[in-house]
Amino acid sequence: ASGSDHAARRLLLASGKRDEAAAAFRKATELDPKFAAAQVGLAQTLLDQNKPAEAVAVARKASETDKGSAEAFAVLSTALFAENKGKWAEAIEQAQQGAFVNPRSTAIQIAVGRLFEANGNLEQAMVAYRRALEVDLACVPARVALVRAQIQRGETDAALVEVRKLVADAPQSADAHLQLGKLLVRKKDYANALPPLEQAAALDASNGETQGLLGAVYQFNKKTEKAVAAYKRAVELAPNVLEYKVYYGLLLGLTDDYDAGVAEIQKAIQGGYKEAAAWMNL
Repeated sequence: ASGSDHAARRLLLASGKRDEAAAAFRKATELDPKFAAAQVGLAQTLLDQNKPAEAVAVARKASETDKGSAEAFAVLSTALFAENKGKWAEAIEQAQQGAFVNPRSTAIQIAVGRLFEANGNLEQAMVAYRRALEVDLACVPARVALVRAQIQRGETDAALVEVRKLVADAPQSADAHLQLGKLLVRKKDYANALPPLEQAAALDASNGETQGLLGAVYQFNKKTEKAVAAYKRAVELAPNVLEYKVYYGLLLGLTDDYDAGVAEIQKAIQGGYKEAAAWMNL
């Protein structure tokens, strides 16, 4: 496949057309079983489609096809952890192998950082994110990750300064807008949280977290109909996040769709949701 063909497949992925991107990456791997970059792209797309087991299988092939591809090890480690949180040790081993073969890969440093962050080790996570920035000072995912780590450490004022810079530098980054919105929600500034969250949703309509947060902020801003639509989308995109069903059900009730609201809340309860809010909303 030519470089332009591969770029076209990347554009499909960036545009949110994940099904089309998956089909294009898959076709590339069929036409050239040794095309590791296409395997990496397919694995990442499968992850975006919430298919971690399939992503693991494809990513393993990529890491075997090109043992020097840090990007293959990055997506493999991410997929392993997404498939089973109990596989953290195996996931970090694969990530560190990728860092060994190419320590100057921003993708692998971010993967290492995310795994340490998920394991509660923010210090090591931030070291990895800073290593990515040493390679590429403008690396948006690393800058977003550092802001996220600052938030977790309670450094909200410093994080707000950084994320505003990031949004100015990378206005097309959905993650940057999402982090700004999350910070403003944390500060209970719901009116100003709405524009960045709407922008995040416009840039990436397939992020369940964005839709869930947008639903909450719409409700705080007394935009109930829009809140219902956002929570509906969140439930579709992240069916395993039972909290979204609880609040979606409540909002359906507030718009007089009682039976549908009861059904959504009962789905959350049957799925194992343990918080009192479920029964209160029911």
